[in-house]
Amino acid sequence: MGFGKITRKFEAIQKSGVLHFIENWILGFIILGVYELHENPTVQHLADDLTKTCLDLVLTAEKIAAVLTDGGENIVKAVDNAFGAGPHSYCFTHLLNLMAPKSYESLPKVTAVIEKVKNIVKWLKQSVVGSNEIMKKTEDKLIQSVITRRNSTF
Repeated sequence: MGFGKITRKFEAIQKSGVLHFIENWILGFIILGVYELHENPTVQHLADDLTKTCLDLVLTAEKIAAVLTDGGENIVKAVDNAFGAGPHSYCFTHLLNLMAPKSYESLPKVTAVIEKVKNIVKWLKQSVVGSNEIMKKTEDKLIQSVITRRNSTF
């Protein structure tokens, strides 16, 4: 089960639970739920939400082989609180995303372009006129490049 944050095309920050499974050698997934994040995502709040989601779906801890997370300290501890120390695992794509910047840090031209785009996104997010123009052209929201946010740079 994955547990992460979704910000694209939503006004509020949300968290989601996704069940990943393999059946007949085919990878599948089911979205267990998407929940608005009303409270500060403390370890206890996240653990309670994980437990509630599983109870709502009649999913017992014994049936959970692994819980994948982005590796944030609060969600890692929440998984341990909710299910014990066994089922936590890091999401491979999140780990790759954390390693990617190392590959272009030594390339000044790439770093300069990324910095320019970050500044443009920052300006557009702070400008009412700029934001309105973007919203007229697309439903997608601009996402600022943040090292811990998967796929935010590319």
